[in-house]
Amino acid sequence: MPYQIVVERPVITISYDAIIWPESILPPGATESKRVRRVGENEVVGVCSAKVSCSSIEGFITGDSISQLAPTAYRQNNASLFKLARLVKSYESTIGRPATKTDLQVVFASWCIAAWRLWRHTRDDYWAEFLQAYHYARIGLDENPIELALNRARAIPLPNVTGFPDDRVRLLAGICREMQRLVGNHSFFLPTRKLGQLLGAHWSTVARWLTSLETLGEIRLAPGEVRRRGGNRSPRYHYGSADADDCRF
Repeated sequence: MPYQIVVERPVITISYDAIIWPESILPPGATESKRVRRVGENEVVGVCSAKVSCSSIEGFITGDSISQLAPTAYRQNNASLFKLARLVKSYESTIGRPATKTDLQVVFASWCIAAWRLWRHTRDDYWAEFLQAYHYARIGLDENPIELALNRARAIPLPNVTGFPDDRVRLLAGICREMQRLVGNHSFFLPTRKLGQLLGAHWSTVARWLTSLETLGEIRLAPGEVRRRGGNRSPRYHYGSADADDCRF
């Protein structure tokens, strides 16, 4: 294929031992398990190298993880930047502290190298969009929001639900509470089949519990949502009554 010069500067030279191999390239001496391992679409996470600690953002991200997040066609930059922001959240969960301004710049610069050919706006526009995505992102790229809400609900006292001694219903109410904390003032989605697996109940039973929680004022439908009897689509919710101050986190 034809090539062109992108950067009119001398090539950067590093030692062979300093190379951080991306997941798509097997480094020398790779084990058989590494040869058969593949990274799934929803398993894009950082990989620390032996040379750089995960306390550094450079050691957490890899060229392969960035390339999997990069857009492959026009009009994909928004979604790509939000995934990039969630990758930073995964880094923060790993190191136990917020990313620094330098960390954000390093991650964004790596994304620019992989995505600039599909840009429709300026670098400053995308930098501002990335910072906005990072501001709103709540969970890491490798985290499932329902499982994260479940773990958080189990770690603190569960809400009391009128007339339900079953701890599974109280746990469901706790999951709703933690989902609201994860999404802030936005609405959240509850997949009944996934919840059924986690709570040890049939998905139709979980659906009845959610209706009960709605009737008791523990949760409410998000604006514009309509519950259709016999429908197969789960609506979006807010935790707490519409006029409750504690529904805002």
